[in-house]
Amino acid sequence: MASPHPTLQSLHRVSFLDPSAGKTGAAKLSTCRSAIVTVGLDRYSTPRRIFVLDAWAARCPTHKLTDKVFEVFETWYPVQFGCEANAMQSLYADTLLMEAKRRHVPLPLVSVQQSTRIDKVFRIRTALQPVISSGSLFLREDQVELIAEIKAFPSGHLKDIIDALASAVTMLPLETLRETYSDEAQAVARHLREIGASPHFIQDQMQKIRAEALNTQ
Repeated sequence: MASPHPTLQSLHRVSFLDPSAGKTGAAKLSTCRSAIVTVGLDRYSTPRRIFVLDAWAARCPTHKLTDKVFEVFETWYPVQFGCEANAMQSLYADTLLMEAKRRHVPLPLVSVQQSTRIDKVFRIRTALQPVISSGSLFLREDQVELIAEIKAFPSGHLKDIIDALASAVTMLPLETLRETYSDEAQAVARHLREIGASPHFIQDQMQKIRAEALNTQ
C-alpha cells in the first residue's frame, strides 16, 4: 500500500503549457489566458493517483510567460513539458527551445498538436472524467481557479486551466492510459446514451478515444 503522502521524487511529473498566442478572433483574444499545469503520477498506488502540483493561468506578455515557463520547470523539474503547438503556437514553442539553449536550461519541451476534429469539451471530458469519477485526481484547496473551472464545466466561461490539466493528464505514461481506457470508454458511452446519441455516433467516439490514447507516447 502506497503512502497517502508520496514524496515529490516518487511522482512521475509532467507539465503542460497552453499559450494564448496564436488564438484568433476578438472574443478569444479578450477571454483566453495562457495556462500551465503540472501534475504528478503516483505509479505505486492502487488505484493510481494523480496530484495537481501547480495550476496557473494569466493574460500576460510573451516575455513574462516565458519567465513563468522556466520558473515552473525549475520548481518541479517535470520529465516532459508539453506545449500546445497548433497554428501560430508552434512558433512560440520554437522560441522557448531557443531561449532554453540561451539560458543553458535542459527544458524537456514536447510540441503537442491538438486534434481539430475532436470537440474541446469532449476532449477535456474524456481525459478527466475517468480520473475524477474514480477519485484518483487530487487538488489543493488553494487551487481555487482550477476548482471553479471544474465545477462550472462544461458551461463555464473559462476553460483555460482545465484544458491544460486535461492535456497534462494525457501526457502521463501510456500504460496508465491503457489501464484507464476501459473505464473511460464506458463513462463516455454512458453519457452519450443518456443524451440520446445514436449507436453509430457512440462507436465513432469510442474509436477516437482509442486512437488518441494509442497516439500519446
